[in-house]
Amino acid sequence: MWPLVTAEAQLSGRPNTQWGTGAVAPNAVVIPEEGDSHPRGGETVVAMCLGGFSLYLRGEVVSPARWATRKGGRGLVAGVMAYLVAHRHQRITRERLVDIFWDQVDGDRASQSLDRTISALRRALEPGLRRYGQSAYILGPRGGYRFSSEVDLAIDAEEFVARFKQAAEAERREDLDTAARLYQQADAVYAGPFMDGVPYAELWCHHQRQLLADYHRTALTRLTRLAWLSRDFDRVTGYAHRVLDEYGCQAEVCRRLTDAYIEDGTTAMALRHVECCPLRRLAGGPCIELAGVSRR
Repeated sequence: MWPLVTAEAQLSGRPNTQWGTGAVAPNAVVIPEEGDSHPRGGETVVAMCLGGFSLYLRGEVVSPARWATRKGGRGLVAGVMAYLVAHRHQRITRERLVDIFWDQVDGDRASQSLDRTISALRRALEPGLRRYGQSAYILGPRGGYRFSSEVDLAIDAEEFVARFKQAAEAERREDLDTAARLYQQADAVYAGPFMDGVPYAELWCHHQRQLLADYHRTALTRLTRLAWLSRDFDRVTGYAHRVLDEYGCQAEVCRRLTDAYIEDGTTAMALRHVECCPLRRLAGGPCIELAGVSRR
């Protein structure tokens, strides 16, 4: 079980992070390949990438004070660490890192800054590491840098995707109770946009940030449907409002919400939603069809 999901699919004390409060470039490895194992518990390193970015080493958060180089650059160090974590199965060349993080700096200065940043990354994870010592976590530079495959590394984004895909498979099998439970667990892991607020993340993570957000929107939409099938109208309205608040109006969710209000005997709330919904103002929008609820 992912350490931040309980049997009730609730988060257990997820701390705030230094780099955002909020779930990459194409080919980044946040989305696991078929057959990959997924993190469960007892990992050496846990990376929290949804809603911000933070690292836990043997259960203790890596203090933001340890992210700075001798010349400052705390945000830069955290940004490079986030990039290496997200691409942990790849060797990242020096040229690639310079292109992303030092594209406005001349060659020699950029190379020196990269060296200082990698050194700071290693010291953040291994405070006692001697200068030029072999890091157990950040390997390189021969062939490029990467997070060591010998280290057990759990990433919340990977666990989120695993739960989502398991839920979708259970739903396909029509095992709706299991699907609902797994969608709830996926929702519990999703603490916000991928690498939200992380310095320099906007340069490389847009694609996967959007993909993970789409998965989360789909999970909430399917939870709305599953709650409707179980006639749990309180859950229908709760999930529907979350979809509308977080992702805007969606035709299916608008219909579920309005129907749930009507079935629950609160037709006035249904009418209020119809009148306020932006989709009603669009030609052919779903809430135009719902305008007849007052006659039901």
